[in-house]
Amino acid sequence: MECELEINDVEAAGAWKLLVSSLMFHAVRRHLIPPSKSATSQGKEWARQCVVATRWLNGGIGVITFEEACEVLGYDPDAFLERLNLLKTKGGFVVPDLVRRS
Repeated sequence: MECELEINDVEAAGAWKLLVSSLMFHAVRRHLIPPSKSATSQGKEWARQCVVATRWLNGGIGVITFEEACEVLGYDPDAFLERLNLLKTKGGFVVPDLVRRS
């Protein structure tokens, strides 16, 4: 039994944007929420993911870069990082702080 699935350009673009937004969400979450001091394997894995996310946000290499993700989502990378680092140091979160490109 053969199954053919055709996806049009609009659906493909939407799926790509959803995938990239998920990547960004998880990177931001790992960057903002510090790992627990727990020595469990879960705590160690979270700490490892925090390091990977921070490296990615600061220009690390991946299948898609942070700059490419910002391009897809319409964010200004420099403004996004500036606000993200401000959130990390001062705390608090306001939705409009996610800066969109003009």
